[in-house]
Amino acid sequence: MLRARVLVLLLVLGVSAEALAEGWHFPEPAHVDVAGIPAQRALIAFRDGTETLIVESAFETESPGAGWVIPLPSVPDEIGAVSPGALKTLTHCLQPPSSTT
Repeated sequence: MLRARVLVLLLVLGVSAEALAEGWHFPEPAHVDVAGIPAQRALIAFRDGTETLIVESAFETESPGAGWVIPLPSVPDEIGAVSPGALKTLTHCLQPPSSTT
């Protein structure tokens, strides 16, 4: 009976084609609030064999030590910060020209 259960579990796990994931914050255990996420945006660029991911998340919580977990397909070669206005500037630059009618 145990072998059958293990076999079914392995079969289900082996058939799964993809795993969907979404980042989530983990507030400190003393706090029970769940952060509201008013905005989240990202940029993924691929150049010369290197993929770059820039993520901007704004959330509201009363927890002083909240963090954000972002699932990635592998260990990144480098992690760093960009200027706070990077995605806002990029969004502004990519807007179509305004018409003066």
